[in-house]
Amino acid sequence: ADAIIKQGGNVTLIGKPEPFIYHQILENLDDIRPQEILMIGDTIDTDVMGAKQVGIDSFLVLTGNTGNDLRSCGQSLEEYLSQKGWSNNKPTYYGDNLKEA
Repeated sequence: ADAIIKQGGNVTLIGKPEPFIYHQILENLDDIRPQEILMIGDTIDTDVMGAKQVGIDSFLVLTGNTGNDLRSCGQSLEEYLSQKGWSNNKPTYYGDNLKEA
């Protein structure tokens, strides 16, 4: 996709965090509101940001991508979010597993 964009071509990206993918899923969930869904993921810029855009709560699993980043740089989640300019993208819940939420 990047090569096509560099050449001036048109590309439509569909996937997290684009709201389109979430809306497609929500349309297929009869009688379930976004407030009743929990997005579980390990990455802020796809999982958490995507969920926030459509009003879904999120649980950030810290045993995956973002947790690895936090451990490698020795930062708290709040420090990490601030450094990345993502302070408004704090997950609803976070921890190593759902029992900690």
